[in-house]
Amino acid sequence: MLETKRKNIEGLDVAVTQFAGRRNFSLLLNIAKVVGPTMAAAGSNVKSTEDLMNADLDIDRIGQVLFNSMDTRVVTGLVDDLLSSTFVNDRPLSDQFDEVFAGPDLWKLPKIIAFVIEVNFGNFSGLVASVSGVADQRAEGLG
Repeated sequence: MLETKRKNIEGLDVAVTQFAGRRNFSLLLNIAKVVGPTMAAAGSNVKSTEDLMNADLDIDRIGQVLFNSMDTRVVTGLVDDLLSSTFVNDRPLSDQFDEVFAGPDLWKLPKIIAFVIEVNFGNFSGLVASVSGVADQRAEGLG
């Protein structure tokens, strides 16, 4: 059964309903396509949350690779997919995206996406470890 979790994020009542298994897996693969190459380019050998916490990550290199490889269309589509089961003040976020994130309120977006990730994948560290594993498998021809 899919759970819906609520959280107050900067004065917004945010409700996120978990994605069904196949949709969640599909999103994991899409996230891996966007983030995986960045982690690989940074030289990270992250296989678990513990590895991530102890990894010597080259943050400058991660940022450089991520921003150089970002495709607005791909990232926007991924964000739309991630937010597709998100409600703000009991209304679909997709119906009010422009209002909720206008001006400096744009900086609420990463916090809401982090909550979506928490509800669907556990936490960001776990997601990065999973994505790194998927990226490694794809590089080995297994994915």
